[in-house]
Amino acid sequence: MFNRKLVGAGLASLIALLATGANAHQGGGAMASLATGGLHPFSGLDHVLAMIGIGLWGAQIGGRALWALPAAFVGALVIGALVGLNGTGLPVMEIGIAGSVGVLGLAIVFAHKIPAWAGFALAGLVGLLHGHAHGVEMPAPGSATSYIVGFVGASLAL
Repeated sequence: MFNRKLVGAGLASLIALLATGANAHQGGGAMASLATGGLHPFSGLDHVLAMIGIGLWGAQIGGRALWALPAAFVGALVIGALVGLNGTGLPVMEIGIAGSVGVLGLAIVFAHKIPAWAGFALAGLVGLLHGHAHGVEMPAPGSATSYIVGFVGASLAL
């Protein structure tokens, strides 16, 4: 018999095993600006999947989670970016980003309702990891503020 949840879990596991490190670099010569910040979330599949995953999971849970999970994600995204801009390293950033996509996929596939605080904490952790990557990978010249406003706006759009 075909079990959708088992197939979904298997696919999520396969994707997690095949995932490479997070890579959302803007490329050489870019300047930190509203435009480069706005494009940054779209430059890596891991970022796109995480941001869409947070929104889907919030919609699936319903109620307050519809807006609260994305809000927790974006708030932590900004904090993570500031930590990354400050030069503070997170030793688990790459594997954490890849793992966060897998965890979000499993949360959506299994549609398991967890306590609100745990959902907010998970959304915040995912946001922190992805925000840190945004901050670390920000092009050196230009405006950090504009860059952050750009990727926050793009994240909310996703």
